[in-house]
Amino acid sequence: MNSNDAVQQAIYDSLLTEKDAMDFYCTAALYVKNPDARRMFELLAKEEREHAEWFHRICNRIDLDEFLRLIDSGPSPDSAWLSQLDSIPDLENGELEVMKVAMRQEKDLEKELQRIADATEDPDVRQIYEANIASTHRHFEMISQEYNRLKELLSL
Repeated sequence: MNSNDAVQQAIYDSLLTEKDAMDFYCTAALYVKNPDARRMFELLAKEEREHAEWFHRICNRIDLDEFLRLIDSGPSPDSAWLSQLDSIPDLENGELEVMKVAMRQEKDLEKELQRIADATEDPDVRQIYEANIASTHRHFEMISQEYNRLKELLSL
């Protein structure tokens, strides 16, 4: 695989990861009872879709129609993100656990995006990764704040 093919594969893989994150947040929103937490997960799902769109713009492996079919196809049965929900014993009552999983996933994604950005020579591609890293960090902070707020509410 030449370097351009490797870059395109990394971009495509990043697009798929963003789709997994979007599907994770759509699913997570179904399991949280707190309306603020639900809205947060719905917002995160929307932002993850936007991130996938960022990667689509620089990905030459998939045209717009294919991208739209993919992004709207629903969760992948082998989604690494969604499989993390399986570790929550009582998903129906596990709002805080869902948020812990989300924070862990965002931190792991931030590290992976940074690794790819550091290895990327093309400044335009690197810029998209860096924007995604910053957004991913904001997602972690948003979830962390909501987690702390909800934890305090539930302990009252």
